[in-house]
Amino acid sequence: MIRIATLDDETQWLTTERIITEQCFESGDYSFSAYNDVDKFLLELKYKENDLYLLDMEFLLFFCHYLQSQKH
Repeated sequence: MIRIATLDDETQWLTTERIITEQCFESGDYSFSAYNDVDKFLLELKYKENDLYLLDMEFLLFFCHYLQSQKH
C-alpha cells in the first residue's frame, strides 16, 4: 500500500488531489491524508511515515517566512 500525504492551504486543491488519487488507485490500495494546517502536518510527520508528499510550495514559503519573523 502506498501512503500519500498532501499539504495545501486551499481546500479545493486538497479535494482535487483526493479525486486524482482515487482515479489513479482504483484498487483502493492507498491511504490519503490531506492537511491545510502546517502544525498538524508537521506533528503527523513525527509519528507517521508516508511514501509520497504533495506540497503547496507557496504555502511552505509563506510558513518559512513566518518562522523567520518569529525568531527576531
